[in-house]
Amino acid sequence: MTPPLVSFDPNSALRPGRFDPLALIAVGVLRGAAPALFVIGLMYFVLTVGNHFESLPAIASPMQAFRALVSPLAIAAFGVLLRFGMGIAALLLAYPLSRQTTGSVIGPDIVKRPLRIWQDRLHLVRAYRSLRWTSPVRTLALERLGRTGYVLAWTGTILTITFWVALATLLVILYLNVRH
Repeated sequence: MTPPLVSFDPNSALRPGRFDPLALIAVGVLRGAAPALFVIGLMYFVLTVGNHFESLPAIASPMQAFRALVSPLAIAAFGVLLRFGMGIAALLLAYPLSRQTTGSVIGPDIVKRPLRIWQDRLHLVRAYRSLRWTSPVRTLALERLGRTGYVLAWTGTILTITFWVALATLLVILYLNVRH
């Protein structure tokens, strides 16, 4: 049995150079923008449609679903797609780290079980993605970026504040809209 991990080196979750820390922090900022965009999109929807849901297009075909997405719900839909897209981007950025650690093959029976190999690789990539979101790794990435990291860190904070202000505003708008 192997002993538990005694200490964690954040350098093991970041590749050398400036690109990986910048990509990690930029994906984090965009990922953090998604909830704010979603709430702002809902706010826009409530303000433009109000209680008149008949103004929304009916959804019975893929084209009608597309029209609904480009309706007043477009900003909220973009927020959802942004969150999903940044999750995929984070996985793609973590993939080279899993290859660096385990090489091109996991296990001796790759010919017999290629699906299992890809499942194992996906588990490793998701683990590295989660490891990269930890505070020590993000702090190291910000330190490596210098002034750019400082600006991106503040951008993330501003987006968090924007989310909470937008959520409070949405609740007020919903309360006032229901009363009429």
